[in-house]
Amino acid sequence: MSQTKKKRSRPEPKSKFKKGDRVREAIKFKDPFVSPNCSKEIHKKVANICADDRKGTVEDIVIITNTAGSRCIYVDVLWDGAKRSSRHAQTRLTALDN
Repeated sequence: MSQTKKKRSRPEPKSKFKKGDRVREAIKFKDPFVSPNCSKEIHKKVANICADDRKGTVEDIVIITNTAGSRCIYVDVLWDGAKRSSRHAQTRLTALDN
């Protein structure tokens, strides 16, 4: 008698965002490490790039299953000033306070 394993049904993952919500990219780090020998101009440029704050609107929420069977939530965001939306993991985004 052969035994077959039953696949357990996992609950659907819940998104922390809804369509139309305002979001921004999560802050990666505030003070980037730059060589102490660099000029102040280079340090300011790097700091501005790291602190660049993109804001946008959630257009769609997509659940993607990876090869291991785990379902992950991705969010399509239309960034302010952009023409096309881009897809990001929801963990990379934070809600924008109104």
